[in-house]
Amino acid sequence: MADQRSALWVGASWIATLKPSDLSRLREAAKRQMRKLGWPERHINDYQADKLIDWLGPQVVEELKVRADQKKQAR
Repeated sequence: MADQRSALWVGASWIATLKPSDLSRLREAAKRQMRKLGWPERHINDYQADKLIDWLGPQVVEELKVRADQKKQAR
């Protein structure tokens, strides 16, 4: 069910323009932050991660992608 809801949410949002690989990376980062903030595990899923990513907005997400790429290159 969560995957179906997530697909519907992505289709109705600007995050539908993201490459699948970028969306996957952002979902994993969002889920890590949810865990750090103490979210109940039952609420940590793609649907909730997509809502968080959408809330952050495209400018913030682009900055996060640039920082992640810089860290990756520094290794």
